[in-house]
Amino acid sequence: MEQRGFVKDEVLSGYGERFIAACHLPDQLIPGAIGMKEWKNANSPLLLLCYEIGDTYITAFSDRLSQNLRTQGYATTGLAAITREKAIPFIRYSLLIFKNKPESIVEHIRFIEKTLKKGSIALQLSKNFPAVLEPVRHLFAHVLPVDDPDPRHAADIVAQLIAADETTGEPVAGQTT
Repeated sequence: MEQRGFVKDEVLSGYGERFIAACHLPDQLIPGAIGMKEWKNANSPLLLLCYEIGDTYITAFSDRLSQNLRTQGYATTGLAAITREKAIPFIRYSLLIFKNKPESIVEHIRFIEKTLKKGSIALQLSKNFPAVLEPVRHLFAHVLPVDDPDPRHAADIVAQLIAADETTGEPVAGQTT
């Protein structure tokens, strides 16, 4: 396939795409043709951003949340912590998760501000929004407070709150504060 120009660096080339399109009917080239469904947010996975990655509660929470969102048809990224200036152009929506260490968000806020886009959600896994984060609260379209001792139950609650506008596939929160 590489010798013929269909594949370059293990990725289908434009020439390869045109060849496949010429060999198949359009309805054979959709996810449903092989029993799959298209992601509701296919052009932009939901970025799961967190600076408390080593916390066992956060790990259990993010694993369950990602699983629930994928079941509902949303593509998600793995849990990430942005620590340098890096544009991620394909990310349109993000979920910033925090529980015990909001000061780590403040330390990296200049990187976070460049990454967050309109529609980002702050997810606080505690009762009160930390005062240290008040100066950046405006960056979020929604702040979802979820205080539950069971990380799996908390993830189930958040997955229920994140719904899709069926016409755009954009994640929106069912509740704001």
